[in-house]
Amino acid sequence: MGSSATDLTSRLLRHERGLLAGSILLLAALSWRFLIGNAGMEPMRPPLTALMLMWWVMMVAMMLPSATPAILLYARVRHVRGSDAAIAQPWVFLAGYLTMWLVFSIAAAFAQRSLTGPRWRSKEA
Repeated sequence: MGSSATDLTSRLLRHERGLLAGSILLLAALSWRFLIGNAGMEPMRPPLTALMLMWWVMMVAMMLPSATPAILLYARVRHVRGSDAAIAQPWVFLAGYLTMWLVFSIAAAFAQRSLTGPRWRSKEA
């Protein structure tokens, strides 16, 4: 049974670049789908968490395609070095990249909320 798990792992590693590129493209496509599907909404004051999510999805949709070559290069360097344990796996690199855009998105949401001011306040309040 251990042999079949090893075979599966080696097959996945042989196709690591394709799997990584496909995953990144799928994530970017889903982000664009979310953005396009919600276009044309009525003006409202969304909750802060919705603003953070909106900023993060937007940044992922716009920035991930341009980061894909760097992520794939990182994966290739790690592969060439024999999957050295001192070099983090590509998913860690991608998670760090997405986390940094999440931090930016949180700051952008707070900035948007403070800059839009009273005109977004509901009439009932």
